Amino acid sequence: MRIYHAVSSSSGLMYAVIGFTIAVGLAMNIASSGLAELENKYVPDVRFGFTSDDISSLYNSWGEVGRSVYYRINTLDFMFIPCYTLLLGSLLVRTTDMSGPPGSLIYLTPISTLTAFCDVIETGILRRALIIFPLLIDEKVAQIGSLAQQMKWISLSLNIFLILFLGCREFYNTKKSKVN
Repeated sequence: MRIYHAVSSSSGLMYAVIGFTIAVGLAMNIASSGLAELENKYVPDVRFGFTSDDISSLYNSWGEVGRSVYYRINTLDFMFIPCYTLLLGSLLVRTTDMSGPPGSLIYLTPISTLTAFCDVIETGILRRALIIFPLLIDEKVAQIGSLAQQMKWISLSLNIFLILFLGCREFYNTKKSKVN
């Protein structure tokens, strides 16, 4: 959690993390344009749960070209995870420190780490399914990946909600104190 504090307290580091996150996000977007001509254009990462059959039928519908494109996207996703985790964790530290005494809401920062942990599990399982295709991944492994994916989306949503809520609360309190 110290790294979140280090980044949140340095504007230069914060800008660098924002820049890296945007750059990797753009690279993923560019890479995903290769799926535009395919019937199933959506990567499995954006779903809310999956089964082994879901993944297999998606990979099958893409064909070799689509699977090759997704392999690049999946590789970039492994680079995107630490970028967005560092960004969200640092923003959460910054907004929690603004909303009260420094460190008063520090217990919230593991949410960013949980998001990353779940995303790594999900991305790794989707990579494994891609590598062994046309064989199916074990259904228990798919269930673990599906649960990790759902936890990723829930914790990511909670993280973003907290950043927005605490940021708005600080904005309101600052505006209110200027009026008084």
